[in-house]
Amino acid sequence: MKLSVITIFFILFTFPAFAQENTPDDSKPEGVRMTPPVSTPPALPNAAKPEVEKKPETPPLKKVETPATPAPPAVKKADPPSKPIPSVKSEFVDKKVPFDDSVKVTPAVKRIPVISRLKFNLSGFIWLDTWYANTEVYHIESPFFVKTESRGDALAFSARYSRLRFTIDGPSLFCGVENRGVFEMDFFGNLPDSSTSPRQPQMRMRLAFVELKFHDLVIHAGNDWMVAAPQFSSNLDPFNLWGQGNIWMRYPQINVNYKNEFVKNIRLEAAASVGNSLGGDGPKNTTIRNGGIGEFSALPTIQARAGIGFKLGKSAWSTVGISGSWQMLNLAAAIDASNKNIYSDDEISALKASDSDMITSWFGAADIQLNYTWNRWKFKITGEYHQGQAMAMYLGGILQNYDIERDTDGNIVKAHPIKSIGYFGDFKVETPCGFSWTIGGGRNAVDEDDLFTSERKKNTIMYSNITWTRKFLMLGLGVNYLKTEYSFGKGDADAVIVHFVTAFKF
Repeated sequence: MKLSVITIFFILFTFPAFAQENTPDDSKPEGVRMTPPVSTPPALPNAAKPEVEKKPETPPLKKVETPATPAPPAVKKADPPSKPIPSVKSEFVDKKVPFDDSVKVTPAVKRIPVISRLKFNLSGFIWLDTWYANTEVYHIESPFFVKTESRGDALAFSARYSRLRFTIDGPSLFCGVENRGVFEMDFFGNLPDSSTSPRQPQMRMRLAFVELKFHDLVIHAGNDWMVAAPQFSSNLDPFNLWGQGNIWMRYPQINVNYKNEFVKNIRLEAAASVGNSLGGDGPKNTTIRNGGIGEFSALPTIQARAGIGFKLGKSAWSTVGISGSWQMLNLAAAIDASNKNIYSDDEISALKASDSDMITSWFGAADIQLNYTWNRWKFKITGEYHQGQAMAMYLGGILQNYDIERDTDGNIVKAHPIKSIGYFGDFKVETPCGFSWTIGGGRNAVDEDDLFTSERKKNTIMYSNITWTRKFLMLGLGVNYLKTEYSFGKGDADAVIVHFVTAFKF
């Protein structure tokens, strides 16, 4: 009887716990186990309680959620960029995908190729020019010469000089060759045939070239500045002293520049280029290129420069150099704005008979720029001199290339390339507080013996300006005195031009 009571007591004590533990509970998510509380079996009536050693009461256990996924191991050092880094997930992974029980890893995601190896840079400025001229000048937006017959004074505003510049740096090529592309444009393109044209000008390509650099050697291929006569004045006008003593131009070319610092603060400078021959671009306002007297010479423009660069103390580089340019012009191919030949067959025959149908365009130049810094004050002297003939495409000869000599009957005798000289010089001071001051002048003069129908023989400018720069903002005020002298008794004409600039540079 005693054994039966004990057996019954054991069965009744253990069965509820066993039944509860093995009963499925569909309300729990997979992977989460609930630990049941310890229950006390109900007392059996009329049953003798066995002698059990009294133990301290154990408080009921709380429900504890055990995560199905163990904590991931310590993160290892990141793989090289070429290998995708595995990600760790706390969610359950499809059982069909093999996985490590310790780390749940998603399949590697294929890397999408991007152009992140290129570095882009945007710069430029928003620029507003305001001009007042006390008499009529040619091209009020950057006065060129003074007209003898004037319609009166003029006031003009223009934002066409505003500029955008994109620079794209590429990864290094073989042997450490660096490469980049440069694209620059402004709004000095054509003006539409509209009375509101000043506010809707067309874009113009200024620069567009590829640059390859290997140590001291730099190669440019594209639309770039000419390598000869490289200096610019500190005048505020957009067309820097054009026809007033400074020559410059941009055109399609391949040029090579070499600068080697063979002694500390002293370097050798050399440059050469071969490019498109300029001289009459053909008809206007059309996308069709018919060529001009430069292209029809079938010869390129060749330029070169040699110089010495040096530093005065801790200042910027200074330079002194000589340079030259050569090209040919084929007058028999001259056309007008309607794409018609300027000269008749008889006139072309006369040019060939006088051996002047092909003329040479050339110039030689000497340039200097001195930079000196003292106690955060910067001083700069810039100057240039040139001499040559048929230089209108480089804004020399007061934009006169050649003139035609005719007899009393109007027949062509000979074509004469117009010889000219030009020079400019200025002095600029920059202060630590953002102010700068410039004073200078320039002149372009032609040989009167080469003038037969052309009239401009001398163009002189004197200028001074002051600017203030604060972070991105620049304000400038300039005054120009421009005088143009004419041949054949037409007299002289002069003008005073006041120029105000507001610019935001970025």
